[in-house]
Amino acid sequence: MAKLEVIIPVAGVGKRLRPHTYSMPKALIHVAGKPILGHILDEIESLRPSKVVLVVGHGANMIRKYVSKRKSSLYEFVHQPEPKGIGHAVSLAGQELSGGPLLIILGDTIFRTDLNRVMSKRRNAIGVKPVKDPSRFGVVEVKGGRIRKVIEKPKRPTSNLAIVGIYYIEDPFVLLEELSRLVSSGRSTKGEFQFTDGLAGMVERGLRLGTFKVEGWYDCGTVEATLDANASLLELSGGNRRRLKDSVMLQPSFVDKSATVLRSVIGPHTTIVKGAVIIDSVVRSSIVEAGARIENTILERSLVGRAARIQGKATSVNASELSELSHL
Repeated sequence: MAKLEVIIPVAGVGKRLRPHTYSMPKALIHVAGKPILGHILDEIESLRPSKVVLVVGHGANMIRKYVSKRKSSLYEFVHQPEPKGIGHAVSLAGQELSGGPLLIILGDTIFRTDLNRVMSKRRNAIGVKPVKDPSRFGVVEVKGGRIRKVIEKPKRPTSNLAIVGIYYIEDPFVLLEELSRLVSSGRSTKGEFQFTDGLAGMVERGLRLGTFKVEGWYDCGTVEATLDANASLLELSGGNRRRLKDSVMLQPSFVDKSATVLRSVIGPHTTIVKGAVIIDSVVRSSIVEAGARIENTILERSLVGRAARIQGKATSVNASELSELSHL
């Protein structure tokens, strides 16, 4: 039996997470103590795949450097020279596969579900979750346990089953053929080749495509969603319990061992990344990236980029790398 192979597209420019993604790929934004990509790779490695292909583009060197720290021979990289969409990314990565069962996980999708159970059924299936606003997502229409239609961000949804970004394909030949045909035809939407069009092609050719429910889905597509995911995952993990000499850490929160915290209150639902400095401040429900400095400030529901400087009485900020904000 052929062993599992995995594709993870991480080449997107992350427009909805700007300004943070101008200088770093969204997959490396920290959530609950580790980069988004770290959460994904931890789950993937537990499945013991034979190969993991990451499709890189924007911030490719940063992704490569991060993955290289895992010191694993599992990982290979395919470069997507232009941001032409997930359909194009998977098509490129497909050229590196040997044809065994395939798992595709989008690079901004943190999840908690039993993928071993999904794979044991040996059938094509897409991870879905009911949502309140299906127009923001790709959705599927299901009848008799079988997907009948795949629609990308419908204006008038006929289903509330959102596609969460996890796909298991038992025999990927037809999917990759459909994606290759899509790219060759030039049929794109706003310059991108939609992966859902490849799935729709599978359905039209009569292949059975089912669904599996993913209750633990933590979308990190926007700043607000990322902060919500940070809070939810800290609730699940409990964060860490670093002792702070003259400060208070309200759980659940995560403070890296190399961060400096003086006379401050951290948390709840806060992630402080390595090298950050927090002085005389209150920081709650926020993410503070590496090397940032926060002083004499009360921050809530904020995403502070690497090496940013925040000083004064700001209450909620979205500050990118190397930003300086002062409200004295």
